[in-house]
Amino acid sequence: MLDIGPIHRKEYEAETDRSEPVVVAEAPGRIHYLGEHGEPGAGLYLSSAIDRYVRAAVSLRKDNSIRFYAADLGERKRTTLVNLKYKREDRWANYIKVAVHVFAELGCPVKGLNFTICGDIPQQAGLASSTAIEVASVMALKGLFQISIGERELFNRLCAAGELFLGKNVSPVDYLIALSARKDQFLLVDEAVMEVTKIKSTLSRYRILVMDSRVPRLGVEDELAQRRRETK
Repeated sequence: MLDIGPIHRKEYEAETDRSEPVVVAEAPGRIHYLGEHGEPGAGLYLSSAIDRYVRAAVSLRKDNSIRFYAADLGERKRTTLVNLKYKREDRWANYIKVAVHVFAELGCPVKGLNFTICGDIPQQAGLASSTAIEVASVMALKGLFQISIGERELFNRLCAAGELFLGKNVSPVDYLIALSARKDQFLLVDEAVMEVTKIKSTLSRYRILVMDSRVPRLGVEDELAQRRRETK
């Protein structure tokens, strides 16, 4: 993966104070072994993180602009705190906006910010690459503002901000996994109460190969409709 720190400084070198810190954080993708197609809102998931990540770098600006740079894509977006809202054309930057909103609501001095992201999680493959952007950005901001906040409160605020910006596309389970995942552990997630039980992995000596079948994934509503058709 790209070394995001130097890339971030080079991208914004004319617009930032070199004495300001650049905070870098990362969040993993995830895989569900069981439970993804269970009863919505009441399922049990057996999941784990994967060794693919999104990294986010953030630093303060001299002005009130909020800038986003996707180093992998060579794309740039911008907004301000006053205009912080979902925009379809902003695509990947909308996930960073979720994280910015979390800390604005906490009363942090969110004015001018520079963000850079990069990652190696395959996109559109059901491995939660968008959630990784949100969580990596949240953790980078948490470090930048040096705020003390518990994992449960951070999870709840992420869910609220995600619903505000992304609507029904939010997956609280994915937030919980990204925040709770540790190396060589399975996560048993009870979706009904949003609790996680960590189980030591017995597969640390093995490799799991994830393949793209090129079969489109069904959304929740599509899947329920298909079930109804099959039971008629």
